Amino acid sequence: MMRLAGQMEETTKIASSDDIYDAENATGKFALTGDNFMAIGVDVLSGDYEVVVRDGKLASLTTVVNAESLQKSGTALAAAAATP
Repeated sequence: MMRLAGQMEETTKIASSDDIYDAENATGKFALTGDNFMAIGVDVLSGDYEVVVRDGKLASLTTVVNAESLQKSGTALAAAAATP
């Protein structure tokens, strides 16, 4: 199957934890895994999220990748780019 840039693959999984719901807001932690990440040596990309809902519709979704995950993914991407 052909994939467009930015499109998730079928093996991509997102898990949330420490979820806190307050009226129209939700916050918590996320863990993103998938074959594309594993292929470059990243087992999980994790961080925090915030969701805001207004009038029953998604108003915003913010994610912040934690520093350790960001460092690991940056190192893995640099190594993958350097591989012929």
